[in-house]
Amino acid sequence: MLDWCRIKRQRDTTPPFYVYCTGGAVVGKSQLIHASVQMVNRELRQPGDRLLSSLSRFWTDDAIVIITATTGTAVYAIRGQTLHSAFMISAKGIATLSAEKLAMLRNKFPKLILIIIDEVSMVGTNLLKLVYERCAATRGLPLALPFAGISAFAIGDFQQLSPVGESFVYKPPRSGYVGLAELWMSNFKSSNSRPS
Repeated sequence: MLDWCRIKRQRDTTPPFYVYCTGGAVVGKSQLIHASVQMVNRELRQPGDRLLSSLSRFWTDDAIVIITATTGTAVYAIRGQTLHSAFMISAKGIATLSAEKLAMLRNKFPKLILIIIDEVSMVGTNLLKLVYERCAATRGLPLALPFAGISAFAIGDFQQLSPVGESFVYKPPRSGYVGLAELWMSNFKSSNSRPS
């Protein structure tokens, strides 16, 4: 990730990355999240950008990195926001946003370059599909570009908790864009976190 940040700083056209980091309990995944936030902010924050501190509970509207998870408990532990709150996804999972809410979302993340998703095993295919669609909508880009060119760092352990009422992210969703499972399998590179 550090190499990517340094290349991105020199060339804004650097392709995004999609990394899945796995590891059992108590290996330091939360520490990795906070170290990643600090590093991305240090390497890529521009003069005038507000800083997302790894110690703050919420980020500013012009954050370049956001920390998310699916549940309040997971969010509390990493000092982030739920995917639902961050991307204005209702509990019903309604795919479309009103023009007003879309404008709010666009204003919320104009400089976003990295989404960190903790406890990704609890993210179902339909939720990931909605995040994917929200990213495209906020940038006004077609769905063909994964996450609208925003990098994603997914952390978790598929051997732990599973999504409620949905399939794992690497399986096709119940409806809609069935290529999303392919998106996960083709784009997300796996990395294993081990205790030191």
